[in-house]
Amino acid sequence: MNDPLSPGATPLQFAGFTRLSKLLVGLLFSTYALSWVSPTLISYLALIPGKTLPCVWNVVTAGLVETNFWMLLFDATTLLLMAGHLEPNWGSKEFLKFVTVINTTVGVAAFVIMLSLYFCTGSEYYLYGQLHGFHGVIGALFVALKRSIPEYEVKLFVCISLKVKYLPLLLVFIATVISEVIMDDDLVMFTLLGTYSGWVYLRYYQHNALTGTKGDLSEAMIFFKLLSSCLQARILCLSAYPPAHPPALPTCLLPSELPARLSLPAKLPARLPTASLNCLPACLLPSELPARLPTASELPARLPTAF
Repeated sequence: MNDPLSPGATPLQFAGFTRLSKLLVGLLFSTYALSWVSPTLISYLALIPGKTLPCVWNVVTAGLVETNFWMLLFDATTLLLMAGHLEPNWGSKEFLKFVTVINTTVGVAAFVIMLSLYFCTGSEYYLYGQLHGFHGVIGALFVALKRSIPEYEVKLFVCISLKVKYLPLLLVFIATVISEVIMDDDLVMFTLLGTYSGWVYLRYYQHNALTGTKGDLSEAMIFFKLLSSCLQARILCLSAYPPAHPPALPTCLLPSELPARLSLPAKLPARLPTASLNCLPACLLPSELPARLPTASELPARLPTAF
């Protein structure tokens, strides 16, 4: 596998539609046609948590089932374009491994989440809801493309240019909006799980043939780098407030502690004149005060010349 982020690697170039991507697209179209020919058969391929234990294969097959034509068209087009960039650099074996791992991880995670929600709420919707879609793998492929060519600009709708590094966040946002509009929970769930699973795999587990190591621990693969620059700045500001080490508050020192704690300026004479010391007021304790203060008649008529 030739990792574009590794030293000596070649930049990504579109190599056309690969054979593996065409086979995967053909599989997606086959499941779509099957959903029209025999809708009951789809229930054995889609993820239904209440039926998963006898039909354990549906955690894998659920990601390969598409019943919406427009989603199928988007998934197929995206897969062909992504594979044309990534597969020549990774190799067909690594690309197929990536798709298989992400697809299976999304299916297993969705099964656990739905089963947990059923136990928490008691709603049978989470037990017998039908989940399927290839968008989990699409989300992971967006992360892989962002890792490889983050600053490359693509054109959306002919007139809008957008850097690749913003595509994963844009995909999650669009999936969330569509899920709210058409009330399709599996779309946003699979997209979120696929995006996160793709980041985990690329960050910690993908083998790099050039260096012989696993994963990519560079700063560019920190999780919050998946977000936009604006959100990254806000997260950094929130993480810096309040300060981890607030300044210490000034303490009230006793008079006996002042000479040890204060430092005198360098130009101050080492020893003050005796006359000046006699003029400084002294802090007397109550026991050191005279028994009574002198009255006005007892004061000297004239102050000493020194004063």
